[in-house]
Amino acid sequence: MLKIINILVVLLVVANIAVMCLDRLNISDREIEILDYIDIVFFGCFVLEMAAKMYIQGAANYFCKSVHNVFDVVVNVFGLVAVILAQTSYWLNYEVRGVIVILRCFRAFKLVDKWQTLQETLTFIWITLSDIFHFMILLALFVFIYAIIGMELFGKRVKFNSADKLDLENGESPQFNFDTLSQALILSYTMVIGENWSSYLYSYSRRNYAIGVIYFYTGIYVMNVFLVNVFLAIILENFYTDETKKEWEEQERKDKLYEEKMKKIKNYKDSYSDRERTLLTALKVFKSVVTLNTVSYTHLTLPTNREV
Repeated sequence: MLKIINILVVLLVVANIAVMCLDRLNISDREIEILDYIDIVFFGCFVLEMAAKMYIQGAANYFCKSVHNVFDVVVNVFGLVAVILAQTSYWLNYEVRGVIVILRCFRAFKLVDKWQTLQETLTFIWITLSDIFHFMILLALFVFIYAIIGMELFGKRVKFNSADKLDLENGESPQFNFDTLSQALILSYTMVIGENWSSYLYSYSRRNYAIGVIYFYTGIYVMNVFLVNVFLAIILENFYTDETKKEWEEQERKDKLYEEKMKKIKNYKDSYSDRERTLLTALKVFKSVVTLNTVSYTHLTLPTNREV
């Protein structure tokens, strides 16, 4: 029964997501009203699903059995708030529609409860985030160090006029620059993700070619090539460890089942009485004799007519 309910809920969630995609800019009031009525239908279905699971499992077991059940209750509360806001949004500010859409989007997370593979993926991501916490601190430290070095080397020393010439008096700094700490951190972070860093290399190397090339190339190598690849290595290592753990658990389960099966066979054989063992031995001997005679008969050749 619960399996059928879960399949129906998955279909409802997918249909709800498809309906939410119909909400768009400059939508007519009539379409908004229709979507609100459809949302009320979906909300009623999800409430019925929650009530059915409470009835089957019991209210106490429903909240204690799984955290996902508590999450379903929270999602339904958000859905109730969205329904109330939708019915009052005609006299409230139109921007409330954005809040309604956000609250409705939480229903998509109900797929996590119904999709076992997605649950495992999210669990793996959470474990990985806890493992790379110290690495993220190291990366942020390198970003901060390179931002400070960039402010010392290029801060308010690179400005270009309308003719694209260096002009410290009447020129303007590039879009991202080292004039302030916030801008320096953004520019340093662009070297981490490798976004349009070559254009900034060209701009700042015009001030001092050697310093510009050394600064940007070392920043790209340290923060983009080295640290980002270390980050990917940590993720792949955790993924490999997780897959290997599953294989070991599966192999241990098979070995345990095999040992239990062999133990049952041994116990069954030990339960034979002396008379049964004697009969089994006689049957084995009789079977071997019959097999031997059959083999010997197959090698006999019948005489031909001439020999007779």
